[in-house]
Amino acid sequence: MAAKRPKVGWRRKLLSAGLLVAILRIFSPQASSAEINDCGSLGNRFDGYATYPTGVPASAIKGSAATLLVRFGAVCNTDQSQNPFPSNFSTAWVMVADNLGGPGYSQSGHFRWYGSAIYPFAETNPGSGFSRVIDYARPITPGTAHTAKTGFTTSCAAVPACFKNYWDGQFLSQSLFNPNTQFTFPFSAQFFGETTYAESDVPGSATAPEVFGGVQTQNHFSNAWASGFGAGPLAAPNSVPSRYAKSGVAYGGFNIWTF
Repeated sequence: MAAKRPKVGWRRKLLSAGLLVAILRIFSPQASSAEINDCGSLGNRFDGYATYPTGVPASAIKGSAATLLVRFGAVCNTDQSQNPFPSNFSTAWVMVADNLGGPGYSQSGHFRWYGSAIYPFAETNPGSGFSRVIDYARPITPGTAHTAKTGFTTSCAAVPACFKNYWDGQFLSQSLFNPNTQFTFPFSAQFFGETTYAESDVPGSATAPEVFGGVQTQNHFSNAWASGFGAGPLAAPNSVPSRYAKSGVAYGGFNIWTF
């Protein structure tokens, strides 16, 4: 993302309880281990990779997927906000976003906040406001592998085309916007850990990292899925290099962790 720094979807979130529509499945949060560190300034932080296609290559994408080896991410302890509007969280996800930095996106992955277990989640944003689904029925055990997927389809409710988000093959949510008209082509595939405070941890440690493995992308023209990151080049933001780290991309994936 040399000449001109690209604008891509990891810049897309504004935390606003008034914009969030939380869709709660089964509300049964579970206690977690002790949290760490006083919270500083609120703001989205990222660690991972994204595609930034600069033209309209034949490999342009409109879907992303990966098998996540899920790890715990501790969060700072002075923001104890809870669902439906937690402002303090640690998460890892796959996503498709507007290539030119617009606020729209669709993503799936895992999510936790202060005092909670780890849950599957999905989120969509048409460009203003976002909708989040958290699957409380399936808390995730750290150290287990699960598949997150955001795919393009024309089999949609209410719109002619949409993104659908899945966890382990189970449907979580659908975008209520048509990305063909909402987004600027070509799209960006993104694979990140995310926190909302620099004092919180992205999932994983140096000895037990969060693994993004078996990365796949969906071709924009054929709709077929293939191994790898699809259109490039890859951008590699790390918002907190003093605390967060990641491995290089190899063997269809990469790792992230907190020092």
